[in-house]
Amino acid sequence: MILLNLTIPPLLFIVLTPAAMSNVSMPAPNASAIAAFSANGTSLPALAYGGRIYVLQDWAPAYVEYVPAYANASGVYSIALSLDQKALVVAPPGIMPQSISGSYEILAVNSTGTYIEVGPGSVSLSYYAIRFSLAPATPTSSTSTTYTSSRTYTSTTTQSVSVAQSTTQATQLSGLNAIYITIMVVIIIIAILLLIKKK
Repeated sequence: MILLNLTIPPLLFIVLTPAAMSNVSMPAPNASAIAAFSANGTSLPALAYGGRIYVLQDWAPAYVEYVPAYANASGVYSIALSLDQKALVVAPPGIMPQSISGSYEILAVNSTGTYIEVGPGSVSLSYYAIRFSLAPATPTSSTSTTYTSSRTYTSTTTQSVSVAQSTTQATQLSGLNAIYITIMVVIIIIAILLLIKKK
């Protein structure tokens, strides 16, 4: 089984069935060292030569991982695979597949990512990372964008009057509240003094 994780950089996994030694073809040339591990995480000797990977397994299930050769053009990553079997491509959240050429089928799209089955044969795919930016809201101005059929975008900025009015009203109310509180305190003090004077 072959699994391609579309992280940045991408990571390719090849799951190996138990054997004394595995001899598998590489779906893509390696851009990093080849690492092989048994199912319990023990490192195994591995060699990449002539487009093939050789792993001494000692009859234990194992897997191989490496970064495949990829291209990066302004944040769009491209990978070419040559598959002799089907492979599973996983795009985790935040990764958007842009294009896939060759045989493929979308298996699932959910909160854990997008799952695509590709191959066999030659498959090329490209993807990019989605960048979220949350700009803080600006209460003093608002921006509106108009779209016309000639694909001309115009942007206008207007001052918000309601915010200024509500701020002025709040200031006036707080000033009035301070006056009322002061008057109430003075009345209470006078009442207390009158009570003391009567006794």
